[in-house]
Amino acid sequence: MTVETYLIPPPTSSSPFHTRVHKITSSRAILAADSGFAIHSQTGPIESERRMPILQSPSEDVYGRFENKLSGIATSRAGVSGVFDLLRTGRGRVHNADGNSNTNFARTVIPSIVSQVNGEKWLATRVFAIPGDSVTRGWLEEWEASQKGWGSVDEMKKELGI
Repeated sequence: MTVETYLIPPPTSSSPFHTRVHKITSSRAILAADSGFAIHSQTGPIESERRMPILQSPSEDVYGRFENKLSGIATSRAGVSGVFDLLRTGRGRVHNADGNSNTNFARTVIPSIVSQVNGEKWLATRVFAIPGDSVTRGWLEEWEASQKGWGSVDEMKKELGI
């Protein structure tokens, strides 16, 4: 298996996202996951063991997690972490990480895009993150605005010059 990765920085210094493009070649069928950042996943008082709720849609007003065909996103007092599938070839997930796999928080979740690969496949994700001390009104609008993708691999490669 080989992976060729292109990292595209945020378009401005204040943009809360960057873009990752991967060309994966595998001689056998595999699952590939491109993930956002692990984020605190508990609700309620500090030291609470309750997992964050599953949301019907992302919300600025409620901590929780949301996943659909194109994205996975989690919001908590630690901030916002999300990932979006720009080529629409995978599936959004928010995975429960093993306990104590993060040095800052005992329980975390990891937003991911999971894709099947058999042969050659291009994956492109937009990774979105805002730390908790800067979570304010307006992040949801930025999240939605960051989701402009490409209609095809050829269109993506042409725009990025790869």
